[in-house]
Amino acid sequence: MGTVQRQGDDRMTGTARRGALVGYGVIGEGHADGYERQTDLEIVAVVDVCAERRDAGVGRFPLANGYSSIQQAIDGERLDFIDICTPPSFHSEQISLGLNHDLFVICEKPLLLSSAETSDVMTLLQRTGGRLQPAHNYGYAPAIRRLLGVVHDEIGDLEGARFSTQRTGHARGTDSWSPDWRRDQTFSGGGILQDHGPHSVYLASRAARSRPTAVSCHLKRPDQGPHRHTEDEAHLVLEFGSVLVEIELSWRAGRRATRYELTGTAGTVALDGDHLELARPGGTVSELIPSDFDDPKHGRWCAGLLADASSGMASAETSNDLLGEAIVTVLVLEAAYRSAADGGRRIVLER
Repeated sequence: MGTVQRQGDDRMTGTARRGALVGYGVIGEGHADGYERQTDLEIVAVVDVCAERRDAGVGRFPLANGYSSIQQAIDGERLDFIDICTPPSFHSEQISLGLNHDLFVICEKPLLLSSAETSDVMTLLQRTGGRLQPAHNYGYAPAIRRLLGVVHDEIGDLEGARFSTQRTGHARGTDSWSPDWRRDQTFSGGGILQDHGPHSVYLASRAARSRPTAVSCHLKRPDQGPHRHTEDEAHLVLEFGSVLVEIELSWRAGRRATRYELTGTAGTVALDGDHLELARPGGTVSELIPSDFDDPKHGRWCAGLLADASSGMASAETSNDLLGEAIVTVLVLEAAYRSAADGGRRIVLER
């Protein structure tokens, strides 16, 4: 049957909007943490192809039933939204299903894997009553929010930046379902560029307050072994007119680290994990901004993300800022792969 049924008709949630959490892996657990921190959205269905994970998800939500497919959840529940936390190769089909049923769709990064998928989804958005919000959770980290505020208000015009995401290996999923799916292109669509690249691209775009104009990229893959088909290192240069943002991504690092350094006409700001340092001619100021960068679930960040999603559902007007940012990110990563396949050739991005 694929369904874990509970009490049927007494699951009234007042004014809370009713949703299905689709995919209950590590990130799904993070979204569950976020739902526990707010009251405007209620999960009444957990969808997962794995019975063990489905049951675990149902255990988190007192009003939820379990389903093995989104269609089953749509048929069995009165839904206002779906929240997609599955690997990237499933996103296009799952987003399309939600939009075709006029649902509000929240979806993890990368939103989609190609320009062809984005074109299909944009067509659906025009034809249906559904709406779509990307889950760009790094934008909800307290330290990232402070960093972007400093960039926009305190260091003058941006002149350049370096982003570095260093990991000792790829993040593993749950043992119940393909724990190394990030290294399987069938599910991931790529390696570290698809996994960590989206965060760097959309944060660079926010810092520059514009979309990239060109990209060049070099990738490295293992010489042998089961993961030799997916890149575990990436070096990108994003151009925002004359401003260059260098991005280094690695699953080969000796230690875990996340660092952003941005230089402007009036100073430099660097965020190293939770530590922010602002250097200007008058001196240097340091801040500690606890942000849980080492928590792979990002539960605290998801609370803010879901609060914005709730506001979006309540509004008659749809903001295209996040969606536009996600679409640009998909196109940049697609061009980055083309660049890497052509020896790092600079590719001008269409406006």
